[in-house]
Parts: sequence; structure tokens; C-alpha cells
Amino acid sequence: MIRIKNKKASLEVKEILELVLAAGGIFLLLLLLWSLLAPTFNKDKETAKSYLNSLKQAIAEADEKKVAVDFSLWGGEPKMVYFGDEKYVVSGSDTFFRARTDKNYLCFCYEKKGWKCEDCVSLKLSAVFEPSKQEPVFEEGTYFKIEKKPEEKPTSYVFSYEIRK
Repeated sequence: MIRIKNKKASLEVKEILELVLAAGGIFLLLLLLWSLLAPTFNKDKETAKSYLNSLKQAIAEADEKKVAVDFSLWGGEPKMVYFGDEKYVVSGSDTFFRARTDKNYLCFCYEKKGWKCEDCVSLKLSAVFEPSKQEPVFEEGTYFKIEKKPEEKPTSYVFSYEIRK
């Protein structure tokens, strides 16, 4: 059995700072690791939110400046779906359901155990797509020019589009 005689231990200011910085560094590393691996972040949902904000800005610009404004689905999985006044839209094997019953409803939907259409906007005017499309569902690689027509008394937003893949 080893016996330790009563000794006084003292820490200098430098040693205390080193301990505090080391503990803080370990805490930050654990926090970063948790945020990277946690299931709370959904890349597709964040992309859908970003698309929605960009579309709102483009439409506001088209409203204010009365010019054609560019908008594109440049990457990511979300699809842009125009519901208009419909409750759901079917495109191929995919079915998209709207979250609310507003008119001229346009959403960015992402897949998570079915399609989630939570990032939406209700347009002031109806949307018309040129060239005309049976299923108003658009994917990555679609580029739009958005403008109000007719110019005098606008009745719709015209989304002229082309697909570049």
C-alpha cells in the first residue's frame, strides 16, 4: 500500500488556461460531429426553402420592374410543382399533395417517405407555362423566364421554360 503524504497542489494561470481551452476544443469538436451526423438536417428540405426564397424574389422583381426575370432549378432533388387550384398533381409514378387550399399554389417538393410539399407560395395571379405542359412538375436543369402578361392588365405569370441537362 502506497501512502501519499498531504501535499498542496497548485495550478498556475497558464495551466488553468490550457485546461479551459482544451475542454472548449473538445466540446466544439463533439458539437460539430453531432451536427454533421444528426438526422435533423435535410439537404433537400433546405434546398426547397432556398428555391422558394429565390422564386419569391424573382416574382417580386417581375411585379415591381415589369420585366422578364430569370429563375432556375440548378441543382438538388426538389421538384417545382404548380397545383393551381388542384388538390394533387400526378406525374408519372409520383403523386404530389398540396398542404393548403390556396389558389395558384406553387410548391417545391422533396422526397422523404413520399413527396413532401411544404415550401409553397400562393401566387397573386395564375401561372401559365410555355411551352404548355400537361403535368406542371419541373426538375433540376429547368430554366425559366418569368413575366406578367398581358402588360396592361396582367392576368397571369408566364413561365417560359427550357430544360438544359
